[in-house]
Amino acid sequence: MEKEIKARLEDERRAERDRLEKENMRRLLFQQMEEKRLREAQEKALNDEQAKIWAQDKQNYEMEEDRLTKKIKEINKGNMGFLQD
Repeated sequence: MEKEIKARLEDERRAERDRLEKENMRRLLFQQMEEKRLREAQEKALNDEQAKIWAQDKQNYEMEEDRLTKKIKEINKGNMGFLQD
C-alpha cells in the first residue's frame, strides 16, 4: 500500500514537473515569436526608410541630369549662333 502511495506521489510530481516544463517552453516560444515579430517590424521600417532615400536620390539625379542637359543645349545654341555669325 505504501509503495502505491509513493508511486502515485512520484507520478504526480513527474506530471507537475512536465506541466511546468511545457508551460516554460510555451512561454519561451511566445517570447521568441514576439522578438521575431519586433525584429521583422524594425527591418521593414529600415527597408521603407531606405526606399524613401533611394527615391529621393533618384529624383535628385534626374533633376541634375535635366539641368545639365538644358545647360548643354544652351551652350550648343550659343556656339551654333557664333558659328553662323
